[in-house]
Amino acid sequence: MKAQSQAESRLRIGFALDRRYYSLMGAPQRDKASAILEIARVFERASVPYAIMGGVAVQIHTREPRTTLDLDIALIAKDDIPVEALKAAGFKHEGSFRFSDNWRAPGPGPRRERTPVQFSADDLTAEAVAHAGTITLEGVEVSVVAPKELVALKVAAAMEPHRRQSKRIVDYADIRRLLEEHPELWAEFPGLQGDLDQIKSML
Repeated sequence: MKAQSQAESRLRIGFALDRRYYSLMGAPQRDKASAILEIARVFERASVPYAIMGGVAVQIHTREPRTTLDLDIALIAKDDIPVEALKAAGFKHEGSFRFSDNWRAPGPGPRRERTPVQFSADDLTAEAVAHAGTITLEGVEVSVVAPKELVALKVAAAMEPHRRQSKRIVDYADIRRLLEEHPELWAEFPGLQGDLDQIKSML
């Protein structure tokens, strides 16, 4: 119960930071909480395994508040995306790439007021989904990538040669935050220090 309460509290702090960001920037508000809940419902009805990764997962697994403007979803296979169910729920498809699909969450406002959602599928995301845990948000069970797999995903993203420098910096900081919060993970990645040194040299 403590872990569940902590995860939900961290998410709500993250949502509050999002709202503060939008307010300070004079940007349209986005309801990320509703997007998370609707994805959980759609994937549950479709019996498709998934797990939230990226910044939202970092929010859940680390103590220090963090904001993020989009929603990243790990899948076992790209073909698992329940396209028609998402469209029926109001999600809008925006583009397909080799390992990912981009969508916008439902909402009454124009495109920029709705949360961007990216579904990704490769070997690492498949592993992440297989070992995901769950939290409950507003009575809805939500699947979330575990800390170990989240570190692996973040390391892979940060080492991507064409990664935007601003995103690589965030990835590096997220990895460090996760390791500070979960120091036992060092033992799970024997070559991690070398990876971190390489990432740091790319910053």
